Amino acid sequence: MKTSTWKIHNAFHVQLLKPYRDPNMIFSGCQPPPPSPVLVHDEPEYEVESVLAHRRRQNGTVELLIRWKGYDPSEDSWVSESEMDHARRPLRDYLVKQGVTSTTQL
Repeated sequence: MKTSTWKIHNAFHVQLLKPYRDPNMIFSGCQPPPPSPVLVHDEPEYEVESVLAHRRRQNGTVELLIRWKGYDPSEDSWVSESEMDHARRPLRDYLVKQGVTSTTQL
């Protein structure tokens, strides 16, 4: 279709124009959706931002309070140390802060 046959004008009345508003700023109080998990061997894996605390269960296992990358602090959760194979660096950083080299010393 030829543009010369279009029934539109290239001029607009100034009262019909509105300033551009970034859609991300309209709902600035809303949190962006959290990142999707990565599939590793068909299992969802979430990225660990940091280890916040630890506790020892009655059976002797160590659990770690995890801050998940891209998630709100309300989503922090306790995870068994045995489930931290995918996040050795955040665990190592936490152990250094605690002044120990292994979770058995916690």
